[in-house]
Formats: sequence, C-alpha cells, structure tokens
Amino acid sequence: YIINTTSVGMSPDLLSSIVNLDDYPNCKGVIDVVYNPLLTSLCYEAKKRNISYICGLEMLVGQAVSAIEFFTNKSVDSSLIQKISKDIFFDKQNIVLIGMPSCGKSSLGKKLSKELGYDYIDIDKKIVEKTNKTIPQIFKESGEAGFRKIESEVCLEVSKCNHTVISCGGGIIKNEINMKALALNGFIIYIKRDVDKLLVGNGRPLSKDKNALLKMFEEREPLYIKYSDTSISNNGYFKYTLKNLKEVIYENSRY
Repeated sequence: YIINTTSVGMSPDLLSSIVNLDDYPNCKGVIDVVYNPLLTSLCYEAKKRNISYICGLEMLVGQAVSAIEFFTNKSVDSSLIQKISKDIFFDKQNIVLIGMPSCGKSSLGKKLSKELGYDYIDIDKKIVEKTNKTIPQIFKESGEAGFRKIESEVCLEVSKCNHTVISCGGGIIKNEINMKALALNGFIIYIKRDVDKLLVGNGRPLSKDKNALLKMFEEREPLYIKYSDTSISNNGYFKYTLKNLKEVIYENSRY
C-alpha cells in the first residue's frame, strides 16, 4: 500500500504526483489524505490501473467528528462519517459532459445545471471569452494546434471549479492532460448520439461534411469511452435523456 500525506494544492502541479505507480507493480491500494482536489493525481493514476484507492475527504470528516466528541464529551455515530463525506463529495463534484459536436452537451448541460442548482460552464464559450475571437477565427489564425493549446489552458482553469456542470468541446479528449484535469473534481459522462443525427458545418471547422464527421467519430469514439465514468444515449426525446442523465449522476457518483 502507498500512503501520501503531501498536498500540492490546486495549481498546475495538481496534475503531477510525487509517486510513480509504475515503480510499484505489486501495489494493492493507495491512501491519499489530500482532499482538494476530490480525486488527487495519485488516486487518478491508481484508478487507471484498477488499484483500490481512497482520498482524504473521509479522513477530514473523521477529524471533525473526533473534535466534536472531544469538545462536547458526546459520542457520534461513526456511520455519519461516510454519510457526511458522501454529501460533501456530491455537493463539490463537477458533472463533466463529453461527446461529439452537436450531440447535445450544451443543451443538456444548461438544463441539468438549473435542475440540480449547479453553476454552468461551456468550455468553448470560455475560449471565445478568453480570446475575444470565434472558434473558426482561432482555427484560421492559429490552426488546430493553437486552438488545442488555448483549450488546455481554459480546461485547467475550469477543472478547479466545484458544484459545476461543464460542457466540453468535442475534441477535448484529444489531449489526455485535459481529461486528467477534469477528472480530479469531476464525474465524466459521455453523451452518445448516432452519427446520422449529428450536424455538419454551422461553424464547426473539423466537421464540415458527412465524411469528415464519420472519420472524426471513428477516431474519437474510443477516447470518449476511455475517459468517461459512464455514458448515456441521446437519440430520443430530450426530457427522457435528461431524466436518464440525472439518474446516472445519482447512481454512479464516484464516492
């Protein structure tokens, strides 16, 4: 087992870890007492390797319970530690929506945030605000590489939020560091939509026709699956998709 007690804080360093799990091929579990972000980089790497892990939120709540018992001289039911930890985790956790362009991330994200009482962020809109340029303009002036660089900068900023529904651009999964940043405070859901229901053109530089769209889908589908915690289909009525989305959030929260 590996136990980490060192915090790097919510900075660009949050994506690094002082321990490389590749050096411990027989590791059976990871305990990280750091609670901000909700999932530390070390625990993220453990999760990738299917190694059991636990972060520091439950320890933090346990300390609070012990303090209450000490100062009030009253016993507190230990089952409250897990309940309170789960409530805090659910309240702090972001909901991250990924998927192909025009799969419904923005529409679902806006409605979901209102119904859950969460903040809402659209990463593509954040990019437009940051640069004061449209996305087609950025592609024209800086190419896809230039756009992806800005996207990663915005992604790191957004990943530090809590209690927020985050809608991502379709290509967010092309850079693993984006997905790692979003995973540290987020539950990632892949919004699946049949290719023949996706839109082409309309200011989307990389999906200007059906052939380009199909090629993009074939390249990205494995990455959407790889980086998501779960997925839902968005091929039917909007209200049913939204209902399913809320259900998987409640049922599959990571904590």
